[in-house]
Amino acid sequence: MPQLSQELMLDSAASAQQILSSRFGGPVLLGNGTSFKASGRSILFRFDVVDGPSALPRSIIVKRAIGRDNERFDPSSSQGSAVALFNDWAGLEFLGRLTGDPLLVPRCYGGDRNLGLFVMEDLGQIPRLDQILLGNDATAADTALIDMASVLARMHGLSASRRSDFVDLRDALGPRPDPLRPEQVCAGFKAILQRLANHFGVDLGAAVLSDVDRLTALFREDHPFWTYTHRDPCPDNWMLADQGIRLLDFEYGALGNSMLDGVFGRIHFPTCWCTNRIPEPVIGRMEQTYRNELVKHLPAAQDEALYARTFVEACARSAHPGDASAIPDEQGSIVGHRDDAATRRTANDLAGRDDRTTWSSGITWTLVQDAGRSDQPGQ
Repeated sequence: MPQLSQELMLDSAASAQQILSSRFGGPVLLGNGTSFKASGRSILFRFDVVDGPSALPRSIIVKRAIGRDNERFDPSSSQGSAVALFNDWAGLEFLGRLTGDPLLVPRCYGGDRNLGLFVMEDLGQIPRLDQILLGNDATAADTALIDMASVLARMHGLSASRRSDFVDLRDALGPRPDPLRPEQVCAGFKAILQRLANHFGVDLGAAVLSDVDRLTALFREDHPFWTYTHRDPCPDNWMLADQGIRLLDFEYGALGNSMLDGVFGRIHFPTCWCTNRIPEPVIGRMEQTYRNELVKHLPAAQDEALYARTFVEACARSAHPGDASAIPDEQGSIVGHRDDAATRRTANDLAGRDDRTTWSSGITWTLVQDAGRSDQPGQ
């Protein structure tokens, strides 16, 4: 183990002992630790619990910010590793308070904002959803995806009436970047779409730009589906615990439109490294499960026209990439981790949904041309 990681591990263990002692009401001694990289912004440590109050678990996980390019952790910064770590910490803390058993997320035991770390439940050596999906057990994969949809809907529905609680938790940890206005978000989409159009030789018409303008509704705080969102609910961020599937890694977590999470199965997990097609019957069951659970907590989900329109708009937002998932670079190459096949699959699926709402065919048709189809939707 590099010396830096060893020093961080010892320092993190000392802080974690204090955090756990405060949480459980008695001295805590941690034993052997192992480290593994979580991302370019953070590192994870697993520690055995050697001694302490009887309620302590057998082991715990510490997540600590490390930063890129020798970035020094600054808890007062509104950029960099501090933002991601505090998003994650606040998300775990918020969702842990939001529900009883079964929990939606690993338990959060507390943290140290000055050091840039927090302590959470160790779920153990259990499978991730991506490992199930890439395996050979179709029944297990089907069940896990349905459970994922249910948990996402519970998270969205339960958080809708307690958004201010999350804001208070997150702001107490440190500053956040100023959010873009809806008009700014959609202006960025237009620029990206134009870049794609130039690459594929597609002529953007007025209907396309009008459709993009209509997406501003998705990003307004008064939208009926405004809740706490994960923003990256990919299969590798889900773990299959005995008590139920758990969601983790909330580095992008924030208030937003729940449907942008809710359509992730339909749009083939665009931010995931293993994006692939899900059988249509499974997607249908996921969507029905998601809506059935959401309706229990969010009455607006009963509105057929509103739900269908928001669904298609959320798919459109993801099908034309707003997060560098399939953007040609200056040499005309596709960059990012979403491949051409995934973009085409989403375009074709979205085209099939076009008749569900009054959504015009502008964006859909542009994307279908991208996918190489010759039949314009609605004609």
